[in-house]
Amino acid sequence: MTNYAKSPVSNVVTVTSIATALRADLRNRIAGTESHDFPEIFFMAEGKGYTVVNGTRHDLKAGQMILYAANSAHGEGTGGIAEVISFETAAPLPKQYCDQVITLTGEQVIRFRTIVQQAQPLLEHRIGVRGMVLKKHVDPYAVQRIKNELELFLLDLMRPAERYEVQKMNAVTDYMMRNLHKSLTLREICLELGISEASLKRLVRQTCGQSPLAYFTDLKIAQAEWLILHSSMNMTQIAEQLGFSSVHYFSRIFKQKTGETPTACKKFSYK
Repeated sequence: MTNYAKSPVSNVVTVTSIATALRADLRNRIAGTESHDFPEIFFMAEGKGYTVVNGTRHDLKAGQMILYAANSAHGEGTGGIAEVISFETAAPLPKQYCDQVITLTGEQVIRFRTIVQQAQPLLEHRIGVRGMVLKKHVDPYAVQRIKNELELFLLDLMRPAERYEVQKMNAVTDYMMRNLHKSLTLREICLELGISEASLKRLVRQTCGQSPLAYFTDLKIAQAEWLILHSSMNMTQIAEQLGFSSVHYFSRIFKQKTGETPTACKKFSYK
């Protein structure tokens, strides 16, 4: 028998269970403070709101999230619609990524929303049980896929990066999210953020692997997908709200980015 060298594979993040996966409407509502012995992702999907973590208030806009550490006391409220997933891990998550506002890239927004959307049908509330539990006869392959996708999302979230670049990228994303109704140019973005075109292109390419305007389009499509699934707006209204020149152009770009038409996406609405 030939002996082969084997390299151990590290487990940076291992998800061992999922406690909840849900959508929360926090408009005109304030959630009571709670804490639990497992982490939770609180993602602002629409509008804006705030969360108080261990006595400190953090304001969030659409496209931003907080990763609550285990045992952090937190409560949320006012103004927005959030998507939430809570889970257990084999080891505590690194403290530097917890209990602070994180602005997601367009790709991360789509990935997280997909995880929540796919996890929701697998879970249910039961009388006398706090949290959610797997439904009976759930496909184990679907469950493992959620676990794997969540681990990949967390790994991507925690990949090493220079703090300055993270802050600059957050500023880029924040500006784009506030201007989804426009057709921004590179020049407009650079003037607003005080950065050269070359630096902007390099920053977005290193962070997201794409050009700034392609990233801006991803943010638009992520917002479009959410509006299709959760609002009563028709395709023409969504196209206009997100600054597309026509509904036909919007439909073409949507299909290029997601692999399906807006109409096909609407069939999976879980409002």
